[in-house]
Amino acid sequence: MLEVNEDILAPFITERLLDALVVMNENFDVIYFNKSAEKLYEITREECIGRRQSSLWQFEFLVDAKNLDHAKRARNELSVIGDNDIWQEIMRITTRTGKQIIVLYRIIALSEFNGERMYISTAQDFTKQYEEQEKYKMFEIQLNTIFQSMREGFIVVNSNGEIILNNKSANDILGINVLKFYNKSVTGETWELIDEHKNSFPKENFISKKIVVEKISYRKKTIGIKYQNSRIKWLLLNTNPVINSDFQALEFSVITFIDISEKIELEERLELEREKQQKLINEAFIFGQERERKELSMELHDNVNQLLAAAAIHIGFLKNKAEAKMKTGLDEAVLYIKNATSEIRKISKYLALPVLEYESLIRGIRQLLDDMFSRGDINFTISVVGFTEDDLKEEFKLNLFRIIQEQANNTIKHSQAKHFLMEIIREDQSISATLKDDGKGCDLSVERNGIGLKNIEQRIKLYDGKLSIISAPNEGFMMNIIFPLNHALKGKRE
Repeated sequence: MLEVNEDILAPFITERLLDALVVMNENFDVIYFNKSAEKLYEITREECIGRRQSSLWQFEFLVDAKNLDHAKRARNELSVIGDNDIWQEIMRITTRTGKQIIVLYRIIALSEFNGERMYISTAQDFTKQYEEQEKYKMFEIQLNTIFQSMREGFIVVNSNGEIILNNKSANDILGINVLKFYNKSVTGETWELIDEHKNSFPKENFISKKIVVEKISYRKKTIGIKYQNSRIKWLLLNTNPVINSDFQALEFSVITFIDISEKIELEERLELEREKQQKLINEAFIFGQERERKELSMELHDNVNQLLAAAAIHIGFLKNKAEAKMKTGLDEAVLYIKNATSEIRKISKYLALPVLEYESLIRGIRQLLDDMFSRGDINFTISVVGFTEDDLKEEFKLNLFRIIQEQANNTIKHSQAKHFLMEIIREDQSISATLKDDGKGCDLSVERNGIGLKNIEQRIKLYDGKLSIISAPNEGFMMNIIFPLNHALKGKRE
């Protein structure tokens, strides 16, 4: 068995340690100094033995401002290290030659060594590691500076929908302190998500499920956020799952966004202006159409009818002087003139401003439908619920009359119907009209290019109405129109 001489083994081991080893007595006088210590501190063993360590080199604690109190405490603890306690710190050592090195310094106090207290210190050259750490810290600082100065809002959420990281722009854009949501599920907070059509949708599905769990990446998605009673904040949003070095998705996702509220509001204002301009164009078109109708009606009534009447009188004179066999032909000519005059009166009446001719709009509509459907085999029914018209604009009543007139004409031309229903309902906030027939219907998937329907649509838009149509082949045709009441009342601005 190998016998070990402790007096020989201990120096053998300590002299071969890579760490600088220094042993001091209770007064911190050096009593042992190994070769690694000579190399690290650039001083010989003979120069150190018997001298106090603090006189051999200068040292300072490497701490940042946050740990300044810790550094002060460490300086005090160096002289009051408890028995068998290990004290460790990173220091900058300045040797007698002026060389500066960073060391990881450890010291332990032993109280039972031949009845005397002693200190054993070790040190490693930590310069490269410290410089790498400082570089990494500087990189972190620079990265955080870039992160915080980003124009885009930046948020990281985990699989529970909890925010774990954000930048300053996220606070500025959202107008709230995102920090309040840290380690909380944001899906439970008093805010809502709004889609492009201004409809609210569940936060849980979008954040926890789609973004984090399903790892769905969104690109330039427009989304609105409404927090408590604030106005909608519109965002252009991108999402990305966080992946590791093996390109596997982790349970985190990054959400970046910019504020596009001004852009959305500008687009809305432009759309309102466009609608306003279109309404003015429609008004001008319909006004021109009504003027042409009136002028044509007057022309037919005052001129053409008068010419036909004069022709009939002239033929009457000729009839008195004509031979018997000529009279029959002249009688037929007079009959044709009378029929033409009757048709012209009907056309003139159809084109004229009817609402002004009758005591009420409903009576005018009833007379209109009676005149139009009397020529064919179509019966009609009128249903009126809660409708009063004294406070309605004349222009609106004329507009509604023309819509019903146009659709009745479409029914006669295209439907092959046996019955036509018109129902008008006035409620607290709206006036609705339903026009329905039992004819052959149509396929709504096929584009309709009829002028009549386009005229109806223009007139409906003029008073911000909504149009819906239900039809299918051989299942009839139903048109439902709803107008906001405030757009139809006298003295109300559209």
